[in-house]
Amino acid sequence: MNTARPLTREDLSSAARLRLSALELYAERGEHATSVRDVGRNAGVAPGLVRHHFGSKDGLTRAVDDDIIDLVRATLEAVPLEGTPLEISAARDAAFQELLRERPLIGGYLAQALTAPRASGESLLDRLVDLSVEQTRQLIDRGLDPRRGLRASVFTTVVRQVTLFVVIPAAERVWERLGGTLEGASADAAMPAVRVVVDAARDQDAR
Repeated sequence: MNTARPLTREDLSSAARLRLSALELYAERGEHATSVRDVGRNAGVAPGLVRHHFGSKDGLTRAVDDDIIDLVRATLEAVPLEGTPLEISAARDAAFQELLRERPLIGGYLAQALTAPRASGESLLDRLVDLSVEQTRQLIDRGLDPRRGLRASVFTTVVRQVTLFVVIPAAERVWERLGGTLEGASADAAMPAVRVVVDAARDQDAR
């Protein structure tokens, strides 16, 4: 069962505290390495309330996943559908990147969900893909067909998103490590830009 969504400490309901606590701990160590007792202790409530509000730990994980997907959807839908498909896509990418900057827990949670084992076996990546399909179909329904087919367009979008919360944080850690361990390396030097190029020009899948 899902409950109210806002992920802030101002929402003092026990269900919201548990969702926020799970978000924090999953982002730090992953869902698989976090127990129900850990979540309850971090939330400051009895662990038994997880079963009361969500039925099980898997139910709690699904509720947090719902929060993340709803937040990403709201972020993307706030971008006006103005300009070319390429311009709209760039604006959505910028909005998603700003979300990750403002809410680093979101990026940490997404990264853990995609790279660490999950006891529930459910895939947040699949839900991100489905959301991207939904968003891309909105453009098509408005006559704003992407230059590529639906499949290639969604593939490119999701790969760019994954780059933001998996590849770039890893690259930043590598750069920081090298700056601190290599003789003569400047710790203040700017990291080279990281870009992912997807060559999907030949995709002709039907919309």
